[in-house]
Amino acid sequence: MGGRRTTTLVIATAPPATIDVCAVGCATTSLRDALARSGDGTRVIVRGGVWNGSFVLRHSITLDGRNGATLDARSGGSNLLVAAPHVRIRGFTLRGAGDDPSGKAAAVYIAAPGA
Repeated sequence: MGGRRTTTLVIATAPPATIDVCAVGCATTSLRDALARSGDGTRVIVRGGVWNGSFVLRHSITLDGRNGATLDARSGGSNLLVAAPHVRIRGFTLRGAGDDPSGKAAAVYIAAPGA
């Protein structure tokens, strides 16, 4: 007898081509959220401001700082941990990279194989 067939439709959402990040007036106001939404090929434009913390780049992206954008690790390790190949970083002031017991702290720490 003819059984009922079930079809599952999976819709994959591609990461945005460009994500604008700014403290006020942009759709994205968190650098951490922008990096989480990014994918290979995404361009993340950070439009000014001081962004505190350490940030991990897990995809092959361009991270573009504008209007004096500053990443401040606040003495808590690296400003940026690059965990993907083919990452481009430009236009930032980096400050506050601190001590890390593992010895792996730097303004930009490259952890990706082949990067």
